[in-house]
Amino acid sequence: MKYFCTAVLFLLSLVLFSQNSTEIRTALHNVYVAPNYSKLPPTKPGFIGEMSFGEKLNGEEYWHYYYGYPTFYFSCFAGYPGALEYGYVIGFAPQFSFDKRIKNRWNYHIKTGLGIAYHTNPYDRKYNPNNMLI
Repeated sequence: MKYFCTAVLFLLSLVLFSQNSTEIRTALHNVYVAPNYSKLPPTKPGFIGEMSFGEKLNGEEYWHYYYGYPTFYFSCFAGYPGALEYGYVIGFAPQFSFDKRIKNRWNYHIKTGLGIAYHTNPYDRKYNPNNMLI
């Protein structure tokens, strides 16, 4: 089942564009919890799936041109951090994406945002003391 879900999310990780400035993106991210504390449970690599709905800003404000007509996204995240003690993660975040071309051969892409998340198995001193993720 895990391989099937991974294959489906990989196939969905396309960028869908239309003639207007609205876009839908899906992505699958690999995650790994770094063992920065000696009492963390053993982890395996996990995954986070993302679906984003975006709108490219069209220049109505003066700063749109200055920042290269950035894209505003609203993203939904869901995934598994790599251990059952951590549970599953569900989150929502508004984001801005900036693309900047450097000369003719190079460009860089910055995507920033801040949102909220829900963990299905949060830290509890009595019932889940091994979940040390914040």
